Amino acid sequence: MKLQSLNNGYAIRALSPKPNCSAELKLPATVRSCAQEQDLRGQSVAIVGLGKSGRAAARLALARGASVFAFDQNPNLRLLEKDPLFKKQYDGIGGLKTILGEFDEELLNNADRVVVSPGVPLQNYGLSSLLQSGKQVMSELDFAAEILPKSVKILAVTGTNGKSTVVTFAGQMLSHFGIKTFVGGNLGNPLSEAAFQCLQPPSSKPKFKVAVVEVSSYQMEIPSKYFCPSVAVVLNLTPDHLERHGTMRDYALTKCRLFFHMTGAKLGLLCFGNQYLDEAIIEGLNELNLAWIGAIPGVKIDMETKIASFEVPALGVNSQLQLGAMKTMGGHNFHNAAVAALSVVGLNVGVDVEAIGPCIEKLRAPPHRMQIVCKDIHGVTWVDDSKATNVEATYAGLMGLKKQKSVVLLGGLAKVLDGQECNGFERLIEPLKYQRCVITFGSSGMLIKKTLSDNGLSIPCIRAVNLKEAVNWARSMAEHGDSIVLSPGCASFDEFRNFEHRGMFFQDLAFAYHLVTTGLINGDLHLYRYASDSVPQRVLEVHAHSESCRAVRFINNGQAILTGSPDCSILATDVETGATIARLDEAHGSAVNKLINLTESTVASGDDEGCIKVWDTRQQSCCNTFKAHEEYISDMTFAADSMKLLGTSGDGTLSVCNLRRNKVQAQSEFSEEELLSVVIMKNGRKVVCSSHIGNLLLYSWGSFKDCSDRFVDLSPNSVDVLLKLDEDRLITGSETGLISLVGILPNRVIQPIAEHSEYPVEGLAFSHDKKFLGSIAHDQMLKLWDMDELLQGSTKPSKPQAAVEDSDSDDMDMDINPPKSNKGTKRKNASKDRVSGSSNDFFADLQMEG
Repeated sequence: MKLQSLNNGYAIRALSPKPNCSAELKLPATVRSCAQEQDLRGQSVAIVGLGKSGRAAARLALARGASVFAFDQNPNLRLLEKDPLFKKQYDGIGGLKTILGEFDEELLNNADRVVVSPGVPLQNYGLSSLLQSGKQVMSELDFAAEILPKSVKILAVTGTNGKSTVVTFAGQMLSHFGIKTFVGGNLGNPLSEAAFQCLQPPSSKPKFKVAVVEVSSYQMEIPSKYFCPSVAVVLNLTPDHLERHGTMRDYALTKCRLFFHMTGAKLGLLCFGNQYLDEAIIEGLNELNLAWIGAIPGVKIDMETKIASFEVPALGVNSQLQLGAMKTMGGHNFHNAAVAALSVVGLNVGVDVEAIGPCIEKLRAPPHRMQIVCKDIHGVTWVDDSKATNVEATYAGLMGLKKQKSVVLLGGLAKVLDGQECNGFERLIEPLKYQRCVITFGSSGMLIKKTLSDNGLSIPCIRAVNLKEAVNWARSMAEHGDSIVLSPGCASFDEFRNFEHRGMFFQDLAFAYHLVTTGLINGDLHLYRYASDSVPQRVLEVHAHSESCRAVRFINNGQAILTGSPDCSILATDVETGATIARLDEAHGSAVNKLINLTESTVASGDDEGCIKVWDTRQQSCCNTFKAHEEYISDMTFAADSMKLLGTSGDGTLSVCNLRRNKVQAQSEFSEEELLSVVIMKNGRKVVCSSHIGNLLLYSWGSFKDCSDRFVDLSPNSVDVLLKLDEDRLITGSETGLISLVGILPNRVIQPIAEHSEYPVEGLAFSHDKKFLGSIAHDQMLKLWDMDELLQGSTKPSKPQAAVEDSDSDDMDMDINPPKSNKGTKRKNASKDRVSGSSNDFFADLQMEG
């Protein structure tokens, strides 16, 4: 049984380009593909645009055996031939040539096929003419889909707003059921990266079962030949990107190309009641299961009861899903979750609506989408909705804020509307009437303010020059219990690189008051708020563990604190309430000695027996386990670009764990020196370790067997802590209590910069902006130092900006991912046993947030 569609009788327009007969291109054999499938051997591929998608397409083309030349109009980009990522993967067959700045028409015309990045309009480089001439011009998306295994089901999501969130939710749901899933496209990793992974040995089985792909209208400008989703979703359509698409009709036609190759049992979801989409879908719809978002057959949501009702007869679906347990902010996310759920069910991978219920409360929206940043000391909640780059996205976010007064920040670079004299902000009058006030900013700030005022805005509206000034106004206007919400309704390019840059800038401004957390040897966890002009104030005290609290980390963008203990448990604690979020009672087989952040959703832990584990904080599950060392893990650091986790140990070795391959990839030779701390320096070329006899051992990246250099006699005593300041300098904390600034290659002590006390320094960490340095030692004191004063050049150790005395202290944390020290079982426990129960209790670790 097929669902009723708008028109089952219309045939699809011919979208495939004609075969081409271009001349062979000869390029220098500088790069060799290591892939097993060489379907493009002997062919040449031109990659136009070297952003993230273009670079991924270039890697894929080389892996498929093609000769590649890559174009970009930016003359300042690095040549792909000099990119380590390409050098590591390939070494000779198949040419690679990068052309920057100038356009070489002959090379482009002679290519067998041309792959266009989404950021490149077809008007550039004569691409439109090439496409019309029959040249094989294709999108990065279609180029990847051509080689993707047919067994991989594709869930494709497009629409003006909400697509990133729906894709993220769908990926989280599939992961909840243990289904191997690639999540990417316009969000995060390009689809070419998924195809590349599938070509890598061993390739007998696909690397994943489902690819959840966010698709932008730019990616669909060139009609696809191979990209054919199993489930396709068009969430909505409102004016956006019209400077490129021209009219709403053309914009809708581009979006609906997502359905044009789908037939049979495949599911299409279309928002109900949009005239442009209704007309576009008629022009090229095959017979498929078409269902509606907001009508039956399809999914409807009762916002009062927070219940989604699904009815899709062709799929045998007739059930309901309770969404009330969702923790993400904004009423529009109930719709996003419901659409994600029906999309996952439509994939026919063994998941039904009822099974999805338990994972609803675990759903987390991607960053900068109504993201709760923090709640400050004045009781004001800061919300980052920087992804709202058009009025409709802002409207959706504001509609979920009716029950809470907010100061709303609107501004940036307003977008073009289709043949309209207004800018669209008059639509916000209704949801804004519930809010505290509006502050406009940026290049369109005056225009937005005038539009709102002319259309009867009933709340105060203030004009600020830029986002920083807007935030200052917001602080003065917000009251206890309010929210400050950045939901700009505009593009970011007047002041920022992109919406992510704008969102991070806003988050930095939100943390005017910072957090520092400490773990104590009696198992307690303390949280302090601090500022440059006041003594830190304790705001939270929790008894976290039955034994010492050895390691602490902020996670979930500072909304939770992760702690580890000799009782073998790992605990996640809510920053605002002190409530337990999750506890793993037997996380390790021995004392948990170290925690570090890896990505937004993964952390690593190390124990006293040399075991390292990697954890998914969303799933609360272990991803990887490495028996890396014979003795305690003293420190770890993470190289995100290569996904390698480095660890040091009391056994005198440095280990390199490959998270992609789930194995210990390298280990240094045994040293008689206990290695206590580790940092990566010199733009990833050097790894520096400190030892218990005061030396620094330097390893060259990739040559970990033995150190390449030693900095001897740095200190007559143990150097317990290393903290990276920049690529050439680090800060050390020694057993004597001295904190020093040290240069690496050339190796030199630049100067002592502070003296914590006569007791050993146990931890160092920066605030997120590096304005403050935090230190802890065996003297019961947490000290905060002003970095500007420390680096002024005085040869005398500085005095702390602020200090707090605490008892029974064992650990501290200040930043999302600072290196910090936790000496291992032999030396560390000896110190603790000596002072436990006495008046000389001490910190052992620290972390700062904000």
